[in-house]
Amino acid sequence: MRWVEVRRHAPSGDDKHLTAEGREVVRRVRASLQPRYDALVVSPLVRSAETLEAMGFSGWTVDPGFDEMPESVRMFMPQAKAIAAEQSCQLLEAMVQVPQIWDLLRSVGERVLGGVRRVAGTLPEGGRALVISHGGSIEPAALLVMGGEMRLERIGGSLAGCEGALFAVEGDRVVGVEILRIPA
Repeated sequence: MRWVEVRRHAPSGDDKHLTAEGREVVRRVRASLQPRYDALVVSPLVRSAETLEAMGFSGWTVDPGFDEMPESVRMFMPQAKAIAAEQSCQLLEAMVQVPQIWDLLRSVGERVLGGVRRVAGTLPEGGRALVISHGGSIEPAALLVMGGEMRLERIGGSLAGCEGALFAVEGDRVVGVEILRIPA
């Protein structure tokens, strides 16, 4: 068995760099991380590398398979934002209510799972990797492993900054997932 821990980047500002709040979140989550990982991976966006660096790690590789949601999802955002405002729910919870977005989120989840399998393939037996990615892509991947039904309540809602999922990989199959929340 190999383990790929995929976490959302820490909160960032309009300039796409970590905020003071983001650095505080990293400080709180740091104690729950492994002292050493066999591989470190980030998405192409700077806030992902900044998150890993703030966690105290260096020497990562960049993998576009862990990038944020594609532009095609953004075209449905006005509709999702209206639902979120109307229902007082998180944006990702509103997004899954827009039928056209679910197919797109499913493909995002499949892309992330492909990245998880790719990273796991580089690990020794029993090895563990840490990946910094984006919200809105980790949740669909986790839900696909849990059977594919896009109900965010199955994972306790959307992931906050530095929360994520620990994927268990056996051979070339993702066989399990555990949701990682920030310690209280």
